[in-house]
Amino acid sequence: MMNDADLELSDVHDQLPAVEEYKASVGYKKKSSNVSRPDPSGLDSLSLVSNTVPDEDEEEHEIGSKYGSAPSKGYAWKYLLCTVGTLVIIVTMAVIIAKKTGNDEGVTTGTRNSEKFQDTVDFLSRSGVSEASLFDDEDSAQYHAAQWLAHKDVAKLEVPGRFNSARANTFIERYALATVYYALGGPKWTHQLNFLSEEHVCTWYEDFNVVNDEFNLFSGDFITLGIHGCKHVNEDLVPYSLFLPNNNLVGSLPDEVHVFDHMEVVSLHFNTGITGQIPEGLSKMAKLRHLAMQWCDLTGTIPSWIGNAKDLQYLGLGNNQLTGTVPASISQLTELQVLGLDDNDLEAFHTLSNLKSLYLEDNRIGGTISAALMTSWPVLQELDLSGNDLGGELPDNFFDHKNALQVVDLHRNNFEGTFPAVSAYNYDLEFLALQDNKFTGSISEDISKLKALRHLDLNMNDFRSDLPGSLVQMTQLEYLFLGGNSFTEGEIPGFLFELTNLRELSLKASKVQGTLPGFIGYLTNLEFLDLHFNSISGIVPSEIGLLTNLEHLLLKNNDLVGTLPKQMEKLSSLRVVLLEQNDFGGDASTICDNAELVHFAADCRSGIQCSCCDVCCDEENQTCNAGEWDGGLDPIWEYGYRRSRYSYDMGPHVVVIP
Repeated sequence: MMNDADLELSDVHDQLPAVEEYKASVGYKKKSSNVSRPDPSGLDSLSLVSNTVPDEDEEEHEIGSKYGSAPSKGYAWKYLLCTVGTLVIIVTMAVIIAKKTGNDEGVTTGTRNSEKFQDTVDFLSRSGVSEASLFDDEDSAQYHAAQWLAHKDVAKLEVPGRFNSARANTFIERYALATVYYALGGPKWTHQLNFLSEEHVCTWYEDFNVVNDEFNLFSGDFITLGIHGCKHVNEDLVPYSLFLPNNNLVGSLPDEVHVFDHMEVVSLHFNTGITGQIPEGLSKMAKLRHLAMQWCDLTGTIPSWIGNAKDLQYLGLGNNQLTGTVPASISQLTELQVLGLDDNDLEAFHTLSNLKSLYLEDNRIGGTISAALMTSWPVLQELDLSGNDLGGELPDNFFDHKNALQVVDLHRNNFEGTFPAVSAYNYDLEFLALQDNKFTGSISEDISKLKALRHLDLNMNDFRSDLPGSLVQMTQLEYLFLGGNSFTEGEIPGFLFELTNLRELSLKASKVQGTLPGFIGYLTNLEFLDLHFNSISGIVPSEIGLLTNLEHLLLKNNDLVGTLPKQMEKLSSLRVVLLEQNDFGGDASTICDNAELVHFAADCRSGIQCSCCDVCCDEENQTCNAGEWDGGLDPIWEYGYRRSRYSYDMGPHVVVIP
């Protein structure tokens, strides 16, 4: 797993999504934690409290030398009262002015011309941290950060006298992080994470318990948001990880991040309010190894300087609005192992030999997959090119190349030709999605050599002939979608019911005839069964009551008759039931007593009596509930290619079942 705390690389399935990344995409609540971190308080050279106040002897000497001998006692009292009164008037007027001129962040424009503010601006501009003109704009993040540092920061840092010093580095880092805070809408962040506190920036973080974990994988664990890690560099204690995912960041990342030349991790993903282009300031982070800005709202192109990030191992820019071609310089990232550019509007790509995971789905990438291209990825484990404009035939070595491919997703393209041959046993491939292409011919009997395959989706192609009998050997299958093809007409093959690990099975629109056999009851792990748009006749067998895990039952548009078996009352997990366009009679009380139902459609206008149906059809009305009820999985790498929900198209609207 690529963990943002230590960036150790191991199993790619743990790596994507990384545990910290996935946990950041779910809910969390604050937690007290004893996480071991460097202690900034022990570094005298980085003390944040100004120590320039003179001691008592020095102060007395200065006063004595300035004013001469002490005045008489009576005069002293008058002098003291006059001084106090004057101070009260001055403070009162200052408060009134501050209230009139103050801004939302509590920084007053009345301090714009203060000596310390001007010294701060002068230091930051002369040191090359920010352009001087940025401080002229009172709405800029740079202006607010400089005002905060000069007047509101409780640490009260003095403006450094020289540039290359530990104190100067601390001053600059504090300003740069304040600029990030104001530029990304810090006051409205979901969690403030101790930002702008008087402590060292290495304490600007909070720990949280993970809650609302969709897959129940990390509940009870904790995650650290903010400055996720610091390390010692010479006499400095510097941040190396900025981890702010899913925290309501809004705005553009400022170029001031360039000061963090030891930063290794920048993770801002799942903040859809982050806009603008990829900031050039990132190009100055020479040690950057992990950049995660997927699920933001970035625009523009991927800059050519990305090729200069020689240490980059993880680059996540998916689900943005990036356009153009992927720059050729990306091929210089020889250390890159994980590349996610999915869900953009990109047109071309350059290969990388050390990639372990490549996610380019839902772009506009064209061309073919050649034998040479497959061999150029010797260590690739996860490949997702779905939803592009790729075509042609798959090469003969598609399943035989000597890498460790575990996930292949090529659905929604224009691939054609026959199913690639499997000439040797493959013990690595677990996920194969080829649906929504133009494949023809028969499915090879050699498919059973894919010994580790758990997910097989060949839906919506033009495969012909019979289903290969060798499928019976693929007992590890959990997901099998074969619908929408042109298989030979016939009954449901008996060998399918020996695949007892199946959780999802679809043979919709596959010219299936005959009856629904009783041995369907052997598939006790089924959660999803889709047999609609076929010619299945007869009654629903009582053995269906053995499928106690069944949540989705799609039998619409067949020739089924009779009443629903009483044993269906045992199907307490049912959520979606489609029975319309059949010839059922009786009533549906055995299903209506199910409290989990979300959607139930049947011919309750002309046949079966149904008190709980939300869609009542007439068996003569072929357009009733005629949407494309496709429950297939459109996998997402951020969820580890596991199903997060079911989504059904009902014509004018979509039904989503978590």
